[in-house]
Amino acid sequence: MTIAARQYSSGAENIASAHAIRQKLMRPANAVIEVAPARIIKIERFSPEPKHHVTAWVDWCVEQYRGKDINRFITFFCRKHGIVREDVDGSDRAADRVANRHRVIHEVYFAFPHLPLAQIGRAVGGRDPSSVRHALTRYGKKIGKPVHIRRAIRFNEIPGFMDQVREMYLSGVGPVEIERQLGISCSTVSRYAREQKWKETGLGLGAR
Repeated sequence: MTIAARQYSSGAENIASAHAIRQKLMRPANAVIEVAPARIIKIERFSPEPKHHVTAWVDWCVEQYRGKDINRFITFFCRKHGIVREDVDGSDRAADRVANRHRVIHEVYFAFPHLPLAQIGRAVGGRDPSSVRHALTRYGKKIGKPVHIRRAIRFNEIPGFMDQVREMYLSGVGPVEIERQLGISCSTVSRYAREQKWKETGLGLGAR
């Protein structure tokens, strides 16, 4: 391509001419532009089978937290059986989610025999005792084993339970964490600690 030299009367004319020349160099008038078809990438869903050691670990966690830590027990029980924890805690009325919710409540009821229905309901989406009772009744009928709803048990009636609470309290575990692990309300822990003077007796400074 031959370009004749010329004189420009202004800088703007010089820039415009340079732009026109650049356009000719970059895209000649007889150029044919071919557009390649878009490449379609197919992504297949990756869903590997769980490894044996992971499955064994989840099973171990379910048994490890049974009767000890209600929230962790629910989490690992759901993971073991392919249940979404958010569906258990939520309020969706889809049949499959309701069935899974009833199953978890049923399992928790027998895994934590010392917990009243109110504590179980609080751990499963903040439900009231009547909802827990309804779930137990429905699931019991489903599996053909009616559930006999136990009476509310006082924590101090459970052998060694309050000793465990006291040991955790004196070791520095707060009432809120004790409630999360054992199900006894933090206000009850604080009341027992105050009335029985756990801190003073734990330090050897109790009444003589």
